[in-house]
Amino acid sequence: MNESTEEKRLEEYKQEMDLLLQEKMAHVEELRLIHADINLMETTIKQAEEDRNRCLDNAKKIFFEKQSTEWNTEAPPEPNIPQPLNIPAPNTQPIPVPRNKPTERQPFRQQPPPMKTSAAITNGSSVVRLNDRVRSLKDKWADNYRQSATKDTKELSDLDKIKQELEILKQQTDKTKPVSEMDLMKKEIDDLKNVLGNRYGRGNRGRGRRNFRNNYY
Repeated sequence: MNESTEEKRLEEYKQEMDLLLQEKMAHVEELRLIHADINLMETTIKQAEEDRNRCLDNAKKIFFEKQSTEWNTEAPPEPNIPQPLNIPAPNTQPIPVPRNKPTERQPFRQQPPPMKTSAAITNGSSVVRLNDRVRSLKDKWADNYRQSATKDTKELSDLDKIKQELEILKQQTDKTKPVSEMDLMKKEIDDLKNVLGNRYGRGNRGRGRRNFRNNYY
């Protein structure tokens, strides 16, 4: 049994070695073919380079031979004779001088006369002056209120009436009115000023201005 198994293994080993040798020979043959192709390409390249160099040498020889023959057979160049210059005759015609065109007189444009100011514009300027007058009067009244320290209910009611009258005056001054009504408004404001000057003296000091400014400003 042992001998039979050994013989069997030896035969398998021989078969594997034979297969490996065959594969090796196949690879060697492929390498030989590859080297043969490489050698063939190298020889063709060398032959092409030699042919090219031979053609270049022949072209150079032919060029130099032709050039030498042309130099030997070429006639000497003729000397350049200066030709007379053709100078044109002077132009006797007068040079045209550009004339300035006569300046056209532009018609005088008369500006239109200024438009007359309408009554609304004059009334508006007078309303602005009246507003300034009312503002100055308010400052004076505020000084008078500042000097008074204590106020009773009757005085407060009078102040409410004055406040209403001032609001009416303010609304009237904001609108554009004829000049005649403005004179009436000025007269009413002067009357109010006199009434306030008579009612409130300058002996007291207090918070009158603060209340006045809170109400009217």
